[in-house]
Amino acid sequence: MNKKYLIPLFLILVIYTGIIFPAENPAQYSQENTWHLFGPVPPSENQIPKEELQKLQTIPSELIINNRQYKGIIITADDHILDFWKIFYQAQNKNPGSAYQVSSMVYCFKEFICTGGGILYTGAGADWWMEWYLDGEPVFDTLKKGNGKGEYSITDHVFAVTLKPGKHVLGVMVRGGSAGWKLAASSDISDQKSLGSAFSIYEDAKNAQAFIILKPDHTDAIYTKGDKIVFNIFATNKGKAFSGDIDILVTREDPSYVITNLGLKMQNGFASHVCPADMAGFIRCTAAAKISGISIGKATATAGVDPGQIQPTQTLPEDFLDFWQEEIAKMRKLKIDMRVEAEGDTGPEAKNEYISFQNINNTRFYGALSCPVKPGKYEVILQVPGAGVRPYKPANNPSAIVLSVGIHGIPVNRENEYYQKLALTTLNGYPHFGKTNRNDFYYRRVILGCIRALDILTAMPNADTNKISVRGGSQGGALSLILGGLDRRITSIQASVPALCDHTGGFNGRCAGWPRLLSQITNISEMEKIRETSRYYDAVNFTRFINVPIAVGVGFNDTTCPPSSVFSAYAAIPSKKKALVIIPEATHSFEGGSLKMSGEMTRLLAK
Repeated sequence: MNKKYLIPLFLILVIYTGIIFPAENPAQYSQENTWHLFGPVPPSENQIPKEELQKLQTIPSELIINNRQYKGIIITADDHILDFWKIFYQAQNKNPGSAYQVSSMVYCFKEFICTGGGILYTGAGADWWMEWYLDGEPVFDTLKKGNGKGEYSITDHVFAVTLKPGKHVLGVMVRGGSAGWKLAASSDISDQKSLGSAFSIYEDAKNAQAFIILKPDHTDAIYTKGDKIVFNIFATNKGKAFSGDIDILVTREDPSYVITNLGLKMQNGFASHVCPADMAGFIRCTAAAKISGISIGKATATAGVDPGQIQPTQTLPEDFLDFWQEEIAKMRKLKIDMRVEAEGDTGPEAKNEYISFQNINNTRFYGALSCPVKPGKYEVILQVPGAGVRPYKPANNPSAIVLSVGIHGIPVNRENEYYQKLALTTLNGYPHFGKTNRNDFYYRRVILGCIRALDILTAMPNADTNKISVRGGSQGGALSLILGGLDRRITSIQASVPALCDHTGGFNGRCAGWPRLLSQITNISEMEKIRETSRYYDAVNFTRFINVPIAVGVGFNDTTCPPSSVFSAYAAIPSKKKALVIIPEATHSFEGGSLKMSGEMTRLLAK
């Protein structure tokens, strides 16, 4: 797991005398970033009995769990991160997510001193189960349902406990999940480095600095029609609980549909806003803290209302498959003419090359190819790219044949300046090129080039044609869906935050997926032509023909490929082996989703 999949913790203390007072003089506390670890405890063992935990008023040198002795090891978190796999298993050459790790336990403890009574606010997430203790007493857990989401951020779960003055022991038990086993913790809410993207950070002319957490009150951010959605807002300014003005804007997924626009008074760092869940779709709330009328920080959260009921608005042309089968047949009449354009940085385990091959319209398709050196049969992975103009490098993968393609008919191994110039000139606006005619649209050549890439990959003598995977995000997510619907050789698909979904969503009170082919078109004749083209290039229509294992990723805060467009595509998939990976807090970057996608695909393939 990389740093996108952390399990952060934050702590805030404020004066407490029965209610929360403004934290102008917050309770003083101190603690080191040092943890005492006891484990790994095998999955077959039981947790420490409650009566034994209650004895832990100080950190012991060893723990006895089911008659087994576990000596404590003292670890200083690296950038506030505890990676239990590295600590316990890396030296044994075991992989994260393997059977030895899943459901194994580790107990972590640290001491801190509070010089005045206060409240301890904690936000945490874990892969996959956790139970928190204060002075040996359980105070919060996710043991029944697990973390509930795959990003493992400080906003996953927020809880509070009352503190007395003096020394305290904070503890957490973490059970490993199917993907990884980490804990990241920070006891300083002003620690920007460890909290990272969990907060939106802005500065005004006075150098004020606000940290805001905005969360729906349902952990999964999913509601049923008729529910009340409670958006909870937590904020600090310069490390202290914020009291002051906060603007609330609530809209539907399409920001032009405003539900609420009002101002609130935040007290002691907390406020909430309630709105009705009145129809299937998504409701987005933005909270902005202000001082003297100047915004000093904001955050956004999105709630889904019966998202499983969302259906595509796009229609399927009667000649849809005939059109594409004819196009593919015409493309295959061309010679492949594959060339090695340049050698890559080949290592001892993989041969890396830059290749090209013939495509339609007298163009070529380019990619970066990595092939294992050791003889044998290998999984084939076609990696299709997100939007933009950029270079690509071979994957240097010793265990799979991987081709990372570019889509623009240009070499993929030039310097960055080459691509930057094209992005601003020749290729500026390429997603809309030729969109008034299905035969001229830019993605016709792209899709056919990707089919030819699969022709080349599956013909390789060391290719395991029973394991053909296509993967990508955004534009690459769309291409993964498109290829999965067209090519029966593909055996698995991973498509995160896919673009090109439900182009007609904007006509039905929702948001269309990127690149919004039909937006800002005022000429009716042109609109109808584009609308007709869109039917042949809508990922939704390709998903109707997917019958292999597929994982689709969606972020509720994604405004590029809006969640309703992704749910539309997912609803149309007939495959019995499909999974929707939902990261409610994720934007289009799909923070925390990649590893979760891989885990879901492993689960689907094991069925």
